[in-house]
Amino acid sequence: MEYEHLPALPEIDEEELRKCAEDGDYRPVLFEWYKYIGLLTNFLARIHQESDEVNSVKTIHFVVFKGLLNRVSRLMLANVALSFEGRFGESTLIIDRCIFETALKIVWLTIDNSNEKFSRYLADGLKSELELRASIEANIKLRAGKTIPVEDRMIENIGSMISASGLTEEEILKEKKLPTVADILRQSGYSDLSYIVGMKVGSHAVHGTWPALLFHYLVKTDTGEYHPRDADTETDFIQYVYVCLLVLDALSAWTDWAFSGGKTQTEILGICSKANTAIQALLAASVDAKESALAVKS
Repeated sequence: MEYEHLPALPEIDEEELRKCAEDGDYRPVLFEWYKYIGLLTNFLARIHQESDEVNSVKTIHFVVFKGLLNRVSRLMLANVALSFEGRFGESTLIIDRCIFETALKIVWLTIDNSNEKFSRYLADGLKSELELRASIEANIKLRAGKTIPVEDRMIENIGSMISASGLTEEEILKEKKLPTVADILRQSGYSDLSYIVGMKVGSHAVHGTWPALLFHYLVKTDTGEYHPRDADTETDFIQYVYVCLLVLDALSAWTDWAFSGGKTQTEILGICSKANTAIQALLAASVDAKESALAVKS
C-alpha cells in the first residue's frame, strides 16, 4: 500500500485558522478533521485480509473489525450530514454515543487478541436472536406447526447469523456476558471520567432524561413557562473533538493488531498521530476561545 493511496490529510490554511480565531469558533476546522477521520475509518474498513503485511488472524475476527470500523465510519458520516450547517446537536449527540461505544469495543478487542473476547462479543448479540427464534417457534407450535412467510424468513436469517459467527448454539448460550461499558473502559486504560462523560452524560441524549429535555427540547420564557424548543441546537466543538480522539485511538489500536510492522502500519499510525496532534491543538484553542467569550459575558 502506498502512502498516496491513503486519504490525504486535510489542508487547513492559516487564513482559515485566523478566521476561526477571530470568530472564537474552531468548529469549521474541526468539522474538516471529523470528515477526514470518518473517511480514513472507511478506508481501513475496506482493507482486505489478504493484503500485504496483514497479520495472520482468524477470519471471523478480521470480519468483526471490518464491520465495527464501517459502523463507526457510517455513523460519523451521518453526523456530517446532520451537522454541516451547525444544527441538530441534540441528534448528533445520540449518534456520538453509538460511535463512542463502537470505537471503545474496537480498542478493547485489540488489547490481547483474545479468542474469548471475540466469542463473548459475538454471543452477546446472538443470544437475543435465539430468544426471538424460540418465541417464533412457540407461536408456530400453537398453530399446530403452521408457519407464515415472515416467520420462515426470520428463522432462516437467524440461522444464517449463527452460522456466520462460527459458534454453535450451545457455545452461544454458555458464553459469558460482555463486561459492562465501565469495565471495558477501565480494561482499555481509560479513566472513570471518560465513562461519566462518554456514557453517563452521553446517555441523556439517548434516553431523553430530564437534563436532555432542559438542554435541547424545552425553552423557558421570561414568565417561567416552558415551550418546545426549535431545532436550533448546535453541535458543540467538544463533540467533534472527543469523537475524533476516541476513533483515532481505535484506528491506532486496530492498526497495531492488524499489521505486523512494515510501511503500511507506519503510515497509518503516522497519520493518526498527526491528526491527534492537530485536534489536541484545536481543542486547546477552542477552550481558550470559549473561556474568553464567557469572561466577556460576565
